[in-house]
Amino acid sequence: MLQSMTGFGRGEASAPTCSITVELRTVNSKGLDLVGLRIPTHFKACEVEVRNLLAMRLERGKVECNVQVQWKGASPESLGVNDALFAASLLQLQTTVNEVQLNCSDDTLVAALLRQPEVWRSEEKPLQDEEKRTFTLAFERAVDALVACRTQEGQATERDLRLQVDTILALRNDVDGLKDERITLMREGIVRAIAQLAGPNLPPVDDARLAQEFAFHIERLDVNEELQRLEQHCRYFIETLESHESQGRKLGFIAQEMGREINTLGSKANHVGMQRLVVQMKDHLEKIKEQVLNAL
Repeated sequence: MLQSMTGFGRGEASAPTCSITVELRTVNSKGLDLVGLRIPTHFKACEVEVRNLLAMRLERGKVECNVQVQWKGASPESLGVNDALFAASLLQLQTTVNEVQLNCSDDTLVAALLRQPEVWRSEEKPLQDEEKRTFTLAFERAVDALVACRTQEGQATERDLRLQVDTILALRNDVDGLKDERITLMREGIVRAIAQLAGPNLPPVDDARLAQEFAFHIERLDVNEELQRLEQHCRYFIETLESHESQGRKLGFIAQEMGREINTLGSKANHVGMQRLVVQMKDHLEKIKEQVLNAL
C-alpha cells in the first residue's frame, strides 16, 4: 500500500499534573530527518524513546514537531534567588558606593543585582512516571493520526499513478499499431527517391542490394524490443504499487527505466504520429516522477 511522505497528525493526553498536545508534520525527504524535533526540557528523558518510535513508524520524511504542555498546578521549573550570593554581592556594592561616595539608594542596588543572571538559580522537579507515560502516549496518538493521513494521501496518489501508467500503456499500444504503417511509408519514400534519381547516365538499381539496405535500415529502427520492455516496466510498476509495503524509491527506479525506453522510441520513431505519441508518454511519465518523489 502506497503512503505519502506528506501528512499531519495531532495527539493529546492528560496526567494529573499536566495536559500534553503533540502536533507532527512531515514533508518529503530522502531519509528520516528529525532536525525539527524539539522536546521540552522537562521531558528530555523521553527523547530516545520518541525518536525510536518515529524511526519505526515513519521510515522517511522530514519531521516538524510542536509540543504544548499545560500544567494544572505549579510548573516543575521554577526560579529562586541564590541568597548567599545575593547578600554578598549587595554588601560589596554598598561598600563600593560608600567608598566612592555615590548617591545611590539600596532599592537601586537591589534592582541592578536582580538583573544579573548569576544571582538566580533554577529549580526543577524530577520527571514523574505518569508524566512520562502521558508524554509518550500523546506522541503515539500523533503518530497514529499522521500515518492515517499519509495513508489516505497515498491512496489518492496511487489512483493517479495507475491512471498515468494505464495511459502510457494505451499510448504504447498506439505506437505498436503504427509500426507497419511506418515501414510502408519508409519503403514508398525510398522508392520515390530512387525514381527521381533514375536517368540514362546512371547505372541501373540493384534490387537485391536495395532490398538488403532497406532491411538493414528497418532493423536499425525496429522498436519491438523497446515496446516490449516498456510494457514490462509498466506492469512491474503496477505490481509494485500493489505490494503490501510502500516502496517509493523502487517506483522511482522503475520510472527511470520507463523513461529510457520512451526516449529510445522517440529517437527511432522516424514517423510524425509516433513522435507525437512519444511526447504524450513523456508528459505522463513526468507526472509519475513528480508523484513518486512524495511516496514513502
